[in-house]
Amino acid sequence: MINLLPKNIINQIAAGEVVERPASIVKELVENSIDAGATEIKIAILDAGLTEIIIQDNGSGIDKDDFENLFKRHATSKIEKIEDLHSLSTMGFRGEALSSIQAVSQVELITKTESDTTGYFYNPYTKETKSVSKSNTGTTITIRNLFYNVPARKKFLKSNSTELSHITKIIEELALVNPEIAFSYKSQNRELINVKTSDLLTRTVDILKVQEPDYLLLVDSQKYNIKAIGYIGHPRISKKSPQYHIFINNRPVIQPLINKAIQQGFDTMLEVGHYPFAFVSIFISPQELDVNVHPRKTEVKFIDDRAVFQTIKYLIRDTLQKSAFEVILKPQNSKPEQSEINSSYTNINTKNYNFKPYNQTYNSNTKSTIAEPNFAQYTPKQIPKAQYNFQNIQPNFRELLEAETEKPDFLHIFDTYIIYPNQNGIMILDQHAVHEKVILEQLINQADTVKSQALLFPLAISVPQSQKDFTIEIMAQLPGFEIDDFGASEIIIRSLPTFLAKNQKTEEHINILIAQIQERGQTMELSELRTELLKTVACKSAIKAGYSLTQQEIEALIKDAAKTDFGFACCHGRPTMVQLDQDWFEKQFSR
Repeated sequence: MINLLPKNIINQIAAGEVVERPASIVKELVENSIDAGATEIKIAILDAGLTEIIIQDNGSGIDKDDFENLFKRHATSKIEKIEDLHSLSTMGFRGEALSSIQAVSQVELITKTESDTTGYFYNPYTKETKSVSKSNTGTTITIRNLFYNVPARKKFLKSNSTELSHITKIIEELALVNPEIAFSYKSQNRELINVKTSDLLTRTVDILKVQEPDYLLLVDSQKYNIKAIGYIGHPRISKKSPQYHIFINNRPVIQPLINKAIQQGFDTMLEVGHYPFAFVSIFISPQELDVNVHPRKTEVKFIDDRAVFQTIKYLIRDTLQKSAFEVILKPQNSKPEQSEINSSYTNINTKNYNFKPYNQTYNSNTKSTIAEPNFAQYTPKQIPKAQYNFQNIQPNFRELLEAETEKPDFLHIFDTYIIYPNQNGIMILDQHAVHEKVILEQLINQADTVKSQALLFPLAISVPQSQKDFTIEIMAQLPGFEIDDFGASEIIIRSLPTFLAKNQKTEEHINILIAQIQERGQTMELSELRTELLKTVACKSAIKAGYSLTQQEIEALIKDAAKTDFGFACCHGRPTMVQLDQDWFEKQFSR
């Protein structure tokens, strides 16, 4: 027999999709406050949200006439027809949040609109409504006894400290991307976050506790009608664990595609196994993505993954190329004092950003053209003027390398390191790392650099059948390769680039190359694989550590290094040079 479920069970099942844990409630309610135009949001938590959650804002408030529908399923003011899903500019839109929260907790609210002479209290269970004389414009919603009517759900929650950490992460994310809103967050009446209205840089440092703000590079770039703003860390402050904070149209999302695009944007500037710091808010036309693919709106789906991937990667590289060489690299143990960090960003000029997209379209190699977004629908953010954080530090590497001295005096130690005195202190260069990067950029900028060599005994490489055709198609277009199909699960390589054919680990390098093709699939470009090949050439051709250089060779190497776009990092992302300034020396001697 087929039974129709009772309404209360239907609501609790639906609530399970939206209210996974206390953090889910905080996310939905704070997003509602943002949509209501609040400039101040206060959050108070008891027992990690299980006993009580209070969200108070100074937004537009809720009209008394809407109370009857407010807690019903799919009741929303954000959309009226299916087409509205393709032009969303609000955080919430389904009308499920309040209904789902009510199904698993006890709720009451106090709200007042600008036009109301008094505020109103409302309890959705008893339908009680009464006026509240002392009430400010905005809404205060209180959630008590979470999961009191579905105790089985509590068994799947973690410890209070773990649940509280999830709540804190949600608030940090929403505060990070909304610097024009003041946030106050307390747990057990203990203040955890209290940030005033500010610019984006100050909010980034305050929320993410960045210890070296001088190494933050402003992302403010647009290409093919995709806008990216935020901050990325200089490769010098990369770490061995991911540090990504990604937002799509102001919405915090879990987006592996964007993470990979950022990682590849850094390319050779990161040490192997390291990840960059990245806080990037991406704006793209709502018509080009689906925000309705996840009940909690933590994921989005793009119409053209490849186009978005390549564009974000370009925007990251563009930022690095413009700014990264301007940061003077110092030894890792020479960190600014906390007082220096605070003073470096508190007195800065800011500007309003009006997001007007460029009138550009994709080239013929892309699958589609991303529609021109209306950036005006997003709240403009306060962002410091570009490169503010380089004003109080020394000249950049390129300037120091290009500085002419009447009698350059280089010291060559261990036949590996070049000591180069300059007007700002002493620069130390790793001869192999510097030369490796110089060669790589020279090869990239030259045509027909890879020569081919036929193999006396062709190599047979095993490849999964599902990946074979794609692997052959890609490798056949790489310079120096001649490749054929060779049975059900093998390919045969008849010719290789000369430098690979002479290498003792030829087959190992080829297997690594094939693994990259299979892992990155449709998101990769031939130019990336070609660069991987040229990295090997550069590494094998560069001056080795332990090789004695003449004065003329040192001078030539320094001149070449000054001409490179990313000369501060070798092919493997390791630093090529560091600067020891007067401040560094004084700290070593406790002056």
